[in-house]
Amino acid sequence: MIIDDTRFGSITIDGQLYSHDVYILPSGKTEKRNKKKSPRIHGHRSLGVEEIKYLLSYEPEILFIGKGQTGVLPIQPEAEVLLESLDIEIHMETTPNLIDKFNQIFSERKNVAAVFHTTC
Repeated sequence: MIIDDTRFGSITIDGQLYSHDVYILPSGKTEKRNKKKSPRIHGHRSLGVEEIKYLLSYEPEILFIGKGQTGVLPIQPEAEVLLESLDIEIHMETTPNLIDKFNQIFSERKNVAAVFHTTC
C-alpha cells in the first residue's frame, strides 16, 4: 500500500483517489473518516477521542495524524491528553509532509494506523 499524493480535498492511495479524509488501518485497509463523534472547534471538525480510540483498537505500534494540507485540523483537548499518555510512536504533521514517512514505515511491515485530513 502506497500513498501516491494528496491535494486539497483528496488523497490518492494505490492509484485510487479519495475525496474525503481517511483512516488507514494496520492491514492496509482504507476507510472514510467518521467525523460525527468529534466536536467542532473554531468552525472545524476536530480530531476527537472516539476517533483516536477507534484507531487504537487495532493496537498500532505507530500512529500517524495528518493535520491537513496546512496543518489546521484541531485536536480536541481530551484527545491531546490521550495522545500524550500513549506509549507508542506518534507522527503528527501536515498531511503532505507525512506521506513519505508513512510510506517508508508502512513498507517495513510495521503495525501502523493513520488518519489523514485532506483539507485545510
